[in-house]
Amino acid sequence: MCLEFDCILIGAPGRQGGMCAECRYFLDSLADFQTGSKPTANGTSYGMLKGKVGGAFTSVGGQGRGYGGHEAILQSIHATFLQHGMIPVGVPPSPVMEDALMASPFGTCMAGKARVVGADGLASRLRSLSESEVKLAYSQGEWAAQIAKQLHDADDDEES
Repeated sequence: MCLEFDCILIGAPGRQGGMCAECRYFLDSLADFQTGSKPTANGTSYGMLKGKVGGAFTSVGGQGRGYGGHEAILQSIHATFLQHGMIPVGVPPSPVMEDALMASPFGTCMAGKARVVGADGLASRLRSLSESEVKLAYSQGEWAAQIAKQLHDADDDEES
């Protein structure tokens, strides 16, 4: 499970500002590690995700006709991270972010990466990720990993 990781990136498809039920169920199941109802092998049961880095990305059906809402989905995931004492990270300000905003006005925000599937949201109209979307996804992953490494290295320095 995600207790072994220093950094967690979660992706959730959604519609009208709500994430899919499966992802919401997964995030809700993490409450056991916040409240202590599932002690671990080392006896620790509270705050098991505290200090871990979390990032989010989403996919939505389109813009305009009630299919969007990627910002609300990303905020919901980040709120769950905050409840656990995690450190939410988004997409860092960078030339990659600026290029992505210019290339696609939909589906990109500082909170995380979002993908707009198609104008009508139909699976038959799935499109490949654009070059700027791929760069943005890599940028988000690299940024989250950098933050996690810095925190992990700081913990190692404190222990020695």
